[in-house]
Amino acid sequence: MRHLRHTALATLAVALCAAPPAAAHDPHKDRGRAIVSPTTGQLLGEYWAQIYSLFASEDPFGENGNPCMTVAPRVLQEAGSGFTCTVEQGTAFTTSMGTACSSVEPPPDFGADETAQRACALASDQAFLRELRLSVDGGDPIDIHQRRFERFSPQRSVQIPEDSLLGLPPGPATLTAHGWGAVVRNLGVGEHTVTLNAVFGDGGSESFPHYINVVPRSHSDEGHGH
Repeated sequence: MRHLRHTALATLAVALCAAPPAAAHDPHKDRGRAIVSPTTGQLLGEYWAQIYSLFASEDPFGENGNPCMTVAPRVLQEAGSGFTCTVEQGTAFTTSMGTACSSVEPPPDFGADETAQRACALASDQAFLRELRLSVDGGDPIDIHQRRFERFSPQRSVQIPEDSLLGLPPGPATLTAHGWGAVVRNLGVGEHTVTLNAVFGDGGSESFPHYINVVPRSHSDEGHGH
């Protein structure tokens, strides 16, 4: 489960962004201009809380679950990569990479309290990830492996179900996450690709494409991922 644990995708509301946004090049002139801003710890934690709470039968990384996860109103994250999520215009999309440590996992992923969980997640990510760049629709890559885009989540309490996705024993647990992530907003109607390009601590590299199909907002004004 180490690969699953490190490939974290989270979403955030742009109102929570404290730093000025950096614009990402969009080759489709009629689709507006995408805006990339840092993620927040709250939504990083919400993503992981959902992952820890899932049954194996709800695996969003496979064929039997929904990879398009809503973590806040009009805020979407995609579990894994290579899937297509359809959203209404005005929905924010985020992607991040990081780790969560909890009170119920064996070492090296165990942390008895929030301080230990933070230290555990940070140490894991520092060893795991060397570089992380994000691009929107093939535009210029943005380096998000820097302090501006780095976040810790607040500690979360979750209930681990029977036959859990992560193979953990059922019952109450706490977790804290760390990662580097960004939100992409202002995507125009049409198909978009948000790609993470990672270089790992062992020298290997991999690209993680996320496909977003943006449709016009409905009269009900209730945009969700599908």
